[in-house]
Amino acid sequence: MLVETLGAVRVCFRLEAIDSGIRWHARAGALWGGFWMPRSWLAGISAFEHEVDGHYAFEVRVRLPLVGLVIDYRGMLSTADPQQVTA
Repeated sequence: MLVETLGAVRVCFRLEAIDSGIRWHARAGALWGGFWMPRSWLAGISAFEHEVDGHYAFEVRVRLPLVGLVIDYRGMLSTADPQQVTA
């Protein structure tokens, strides 16, 4: 299990290695450290990470019942070229 905390929200994920990357499956979640989220809220959480041309790429989406889409972002991270970094 991997635990991700964002402000008052804590979500426990099971990570699954697949051919194209790693899929994150939400298994439990809590608000303010002790109020457990209903399991139906977790069904709308999806996260996936993979490699694109040597860069770390990610996709995250969170949908909540009665609220709809709350978070939807994707992007890539790469290491900085030390010769291009200025002090």
